[in-house]
Amino acid sequence: MNYHLRIDKSQGKEVIGMLRRLSAMDDNYDIMRTGEHLLIPVAEGKESSASEYGELILLNGKPSSRKPRPEGIKGSYDVIGSIVVMKKSNVRDPVSLSENLLMRPGIRSVYLDHGVQGPFRTRKLTLLAGEESRTTLYRENGIELLVDVEKAYFSPRLATERMRVSDSVKDGELIIDLFAGIGPFSVLIARNHECRIISIDHNPSAIGLLKENIRRNRLKGTVEPVLGDSGAEVEKYTGVDRIIMNLPHGAFPFVSKAMKSLKRGGTINFYEVNTVAGIAGRMSELRDMGLTLKSKREVHGYSREEYMYSLELVKEV
Repeated sequence: MNYHLRIDKSQGKEVIGMLRRLSAMDDNYDIMRTGEHLLIPVAEGKESSASEYGELILLNGKPSSRKPRPEGIKGSYDVIGSIVVMKKSNVRDPVSLSENLLMRPGIRSVYLDHGVQGPFRTRKLTLLAGEESRTTLYRENGIELLVDVEKAYFSPRLATERMRVSDSVKDGELIIDLFAGIGPFSVLIARNHECRIISIDHNPSAIGLLKENIRRNRLKGTVEPVLGDSGAEVEKYTGVDRIIMNLPHGAFPFVSKAMKSLKRGGTINFYEVNTVAGIAGRMSELRDMGLTLKSKREVHGYSREEYMYSLELVKEV
């Protein structure tokens, strides 16, 4: 017997994608269907990660009818709609893996990511297999996003984090989404809440995609795209209830400016890639600036010693 994750069929594509990115699916067994639910086999040792998405059930699994992945073809990658993006440092044999991935239903293109570069934090990509197509439609948490994997940075690994932030928002909030990119935080929050969101980014391509993503989704709130420097633009607002700061390698220098716009008791959702010791030091610096830590989460691993951290901070002064 082994553990299976029980979810609604409507959540299937999104949750399966998340479990694959976490290497939390057991490919030795098939996904089973029962009524309006799916039963997804969970890899041994990944029960804790999988339990975030639904109920775990212990049962006899159905042995897989799929052709097994050839031995040695392993590695981590991101599935963004019909596009797969993998990093060479995380993949033993990128060419063989790309050919294997291209056989999956819905996958059209597989790219090798050489790293984020330039002022707009965009990926340098090389096509490994499939079509030379860098735009795709991506769905998560009930929203649809047009993504260009080359012109504007986007990570599907924050889908659960974005939902967690959206769930914490209250109707009527004034929110600033710094470094907003194509708008995954902004669009999701505005879909679920009657609020006003100022979405700032200095990448013209990202703002163009954000405008299209606003048009594509039925929103309860309003999203106002702003093309400009986040540090300069954020200072134009006062009485802000919440500021989202998702720039994991460079958000800290903007905190003091963000605090000037934030009202007392307001929230900062702050993201940073750091070591365990490094994030402890960063939290101390943030406390000295007048911010109280409400919660800290390890979102996902980044390297052997570094993690992506989510800090929810409240302005007390």
